[in-house]
Amino acid sequence: MVENKIKKKPSFDQDPLVLRNIAEAWRFFKSCWFNPVYGLENALIDLLPHQLIAVYDHLLPQNRLRFLLADDAGAGKTIMTGLYLIEMLQKKKFKRVLIICPAGLVFNWYEELIKLFQLPFSIITGEICRKKEKILDDFAILSIDTAWRVEEIIKNSTPWDIVIFDEAHKLSVDLDKYGMPSPTNRYRIAEVFSRMCIHLLLLTATPHQGKDYPYFGLWKLLEPSIFLNPEALKKYFQERPKERNNYILRRLKEDMIDNNGEPLYPTRICKSISYPFSDLEQTLYNSVTKYVSERYARAEERKRSAVNLAMTIIQRRMASSTYSLLRSLENRKEKLLIFKETLKSKKQINQRIQKKLDQLKDVLIEKTSEEEIPSSDSEENETNEKELMGSTDSNSLDELNVEIDEIDVLITLSKKVLEQKNESKWIHLKNAIQNIKDPLNIEKTDEIKILIFTEYRDTKKFLIDRLNEIGYTGRIAEIDGTMKMKERREQIKLFKSKGYRFLVATDAAGEGINLQFSWVLINYDIPWNPARLEQRMGRIHRYKQKHDPVLIFNIIAHDSREGRVLEVLLDKLNIIKKAFIESFPDDNGADKVFDIIGEQFVNIPLNEIIIRAFIDLKDERDAIKIVNETLKADNVFNSIKNSRNFEGGYQNVKNLLGRVKDIQQEGEKYKLMPEYIKLFFKNAVNFLGYSIKGETDEIFSVEPYDHFISSISKIYPDEIQNKFSFNPKKALPDSFEELKAIFLHPSEPVFEAIKDLFLSRTETIAKKGALFLEPGGQEPYLFNLISVNIYKHPPNGQFDSQENSFRDVIKSFLFAFKRDSNGVFKEIKIHHLLDLVPVFIPASSKSTINVRDRIPSELIDSLDNLDKIYNYINNNYLNNEISTLKVESKNYKNKIRESIRSAYNLEEYNLVKIKKNLREAIINDEPLSRMKFKDISKKLVNLKIQLKSDLETLSSKSNEFKIGNPENILIAAVLPTNIDEESEKIKFDCVRSEIVAMNLVEQYEKDEGAIKFERVENPWTGAGYDIISERGNETRFIEVKGRLGINSIDLTDNEWARAAIERERYFLYLVFNCKEENPELWIYQDPFGKIRFKQKTIITINVSQIKEGGIKVR
Repeated sequence: MVENKIKKKPSFDQDPLVLRNIAEAWRFFKSCWFNPVYGLENALIDLLPHQLIAVYDHLLPQNRLRFLLADDAGAGKTIMTGLYLIEMLQKKKFKRVLIICPAGLVFNWYEELIKLFQLPFSIITGEICRKKEKILDDFAILSIDTAWRVEEIIKNSTPWDIVIFDEAHKLSVDLDKYGMPSPTNRYRIAEVFSRMCIHLLLLTATPHQGKDYPYFGLWKLLEPSIFLNPEALKKYFQERPKERNNYILRRLKEDMIDNNGEPLYPTRICKSISYPFSDLEQTLYNSVTKYVSERYARAEERKRSAVNLAMTIIQRRMASSTYSLLRSLENRKEKLLIFKETLKSKKQINQRIQKKLDQLKDVLIEKTSEEEIPSSDSEENETNEKELMGSTDSNSLDELNVEIDEIDVLITLSKKVLEQKNESKWIHLKNAIQNIKDPLNIEKTDEIKILIFTEYRDTKKFLIDRLNEIGYTGRIAEIDGTMKMKERREQIKLFKSKGYRFLVATDAAGEGINLQFSWVLINYDIPWNPARLEQRMGRIHRYKQKHDPVLIFNIIAHDSREGRVLEVLLDKLNIIKKAFIESFPDDNGADKVFDIIGEQFVNIPLNEIIIRAFIDLKDERDAIKIVNETLKADNVFNSIKNSRNFEGGYQNVKNLLGRVKDIQQEGEKYKLMPEYIKLFFKNAVNFLGYSIKGETDEIFSVEPYDHFISSISKIYPDEIQNKFSFNPKKALPDSFEELKAIFLHPSEPVFEAIKDLFLSRTETIAKKGALFLEPGGQEPYLFNLISVNIYKHPPNGQFDSQENSFRDVIKSFLFAFKRDSNGVFKEIKIHHLLDLVPVFIPASSKSTINVRDRIPSELIDSLDNLDKIYNYINNNYLNNEISTLKVESKNYKNKIRESIRSAYNLEEYNLVKIKKNLREAIINDEPLSRMKFKDISKKLVNLKIQLKSDLETLSSKSNEFKIGNPENILIAAVLPTNIDEESEKIKFDCVRSEIVAMNLVEQYEKDEGAIKFERVENPWTGAGYDIISERGNETRFIEVKGRLGINSIDLTDNEWARAAIERERYFLYLVFNCKEENPELWIYQDPFGKIRFKQKTIITINVSQIKEGGIKVR
């Protein structure tokens, strides 16, 4: 241990309140180390049981996090991630954090993290990356498709401590026909990050989408050297089955509960609204379907896949609305006319252009809403469609003219239908709106907020026009992909406001937007991509939905081929749901039926089945047959069952409510009291020359709002950059609303900046010390606050305990000691100075009064004698901690070394087998077989190189840990006050009376049925009470006071502050006549509410007040 003596003798003449504030700053700084659930007190929202379990039982216990969090959609994976980051960042475990997600979720992540956790991330776009050689931002959010396009920039950047992938199932990899992995660009970049970063967190609601190898691919990202192939993964967990929970967690939304044990999600009722065509609409439908099916068939023959897609889009637009169909037909005609002019001049089709169009994909099928990349004037699916409408299978001018004539006929028919203004689908929507009643509130039926979804902006425009025509002008909000996120938020505000009834939206509102204040959703058209359908339902069927049930209406054309297929599908799902309820009456998983449509159609995608139906009448019957055969009750039941037996990672939160309560009680026990956070900040800003304008219990500002504060608060929205509050409910009254103020608390950037500046300006004061009095004290003593860290020793042997190696801090400690002139010391509470009376030395007297003259010379002589304290810290805390760390590190390395070798042996065996198959493929002259053979041969060579590299990397990881130099934060001298047994102001009872009182209170609580009784003796906390007692649903925070006679009692500032917070839950248990055989026990509830007092250090409650407001129970 390096000796750390005080270089200059303290004078003890500094401001004691500033010294107390320094101690508080360090207590706040270190609180994340002694509070096992530190993040709870800094959250702006109420955290749910499954979120607490995930963070505190699964994520935080991992020294090296490589984890797949696979909770159902709507579970709050962003919230769990934010809570985890708060814990790790405050402990200085992370400096650089990167979040990678689909483009449509980038802003959502940015907004949620700054709003709920005050974490200032930067959004990194492709344009920003192209201007840089590396990404310098420590907190960054990047879209997945930007990430793989800027791979070299990422490789040049300083590695991130943790990389988080949202929607991780989109990191796709599968096997080709030879058994070789075929990764997408997204998966490749994930592999790069997997080896670059220490910690990796994968988030997905659908980890297993029916295919085994893509699911394995997620596991491989977690441990690329251990889970090298499916066989290695299986072998690893066969040998270590309990370790699976260190890697994966999955909970279903049907099993999620609130803190009272009630289900989070309401019942979901899905209804189909089937409507017939009018004669004219039937004619239009038949004509369009004939055109589409014939063109589709010819395109198949001529291998023009772009034409196939164009025809599919036209059919799908017709199913959406006649107006949408018309716009698509007009677009196609315009494109073909342009092409016609090209054909006239060049006399032949430009094959290169057509081949380029053949590479385009159907965005609405291939992507979910958050993956679309919009522009200011169109959604991505529209942009794609405009190009596709220029594709043609015509090989001559004559063929092209024929198609243009056909389109003209269809355009004329479409206009006729629209001119009548009584489309059957619209009429049925209007009737549905008028017939929706709220059984819970019949009188407010006209206020029901209805969310209407469509796939197309053209249909959205059509619906808004029609709703305006029937009297809803000024009551309709709208969202589509061309709107910036700020505009979308404004539209949501309008929809929520009084008077607004409708939100008409494309699938741009299908992800990252919460609309729980609406409980009715109408799908004006049905997506052929089941994932989009589930995303839509998730906007209202989610946590904090107050209405039970929520209603989902699906409007379907019974007279269309594709409509009949969808009708059969939705009817069958409702039948299966009813069967599930009848078969499993105690299982609330029936709504899961609608969430697993995609899983049922993994072999034949739903969109392909629907396409079959409208291409050929016979295929329609086949399509319906496939739906019926695929959607069988047993298959669906098994899928629901399998989702709960998910690779050992499934967890039913209902069975863990006891553990959840323990976590919440830990938070209550260790949390920093808001009154002291508030007092520290107020004192700190005053010391630094600022002032607070407004009430600290409300929203206030700091003056002057200078460059120092503004440079930090600029991370927040402009309108709140100089608005602060210590009350989370004032800062964010409702999680659906915008921030009203910056929530100040330890770890919040403005608070941390003020704290750090205050500490840097008060270093001299801390070393010089101050003087305090202890009411009832028996002897003078010195108070020392000491900080010490345990570091991970770098493998090169060099060690630096300064801030630049803060990520190597394994554990950090803060100790408080009192020591007398004989060198006898005792560990005491960190907040001890709060219980003492400060002694102020006027500035005018400092030159004439030597405070040290009042302190016994023996105590002054012992100032440097800290060796015994350091040895105590070593023997009681640090040595045991280091021994445990070394054993854990050694065991981990041995286990991983064995697993790596086993995995590489299995991989070598697999590659040799693939190589043998490729030899046969070469003999048979199969395409690409020679190239694949070279690839596999190269991979076998590289395998041995990679094995050697992985083992060397493992060996280089240090098993050594080092104790940093202890730091004396501050020193104070404490003198006793005179003891006056008769005084009603200050009383001091002997230790025996406290022991008698505690034992009596414990017995009383047990007699009264307390199911849990815990004495709070942790020196790290400033609890302000002695006992937590649980009586069923009641929690009591009990401060025990024992007296030898019947005397008044005193409460310190710390105890009074806790009484102010807990109010009715705070109890004084007063035990009088402790020296007698039968002491008296009085209970005094809510002293803060009963007693008026003037601000002072000691709060006295006299005997008459006790008898007037208390109850004698023994």
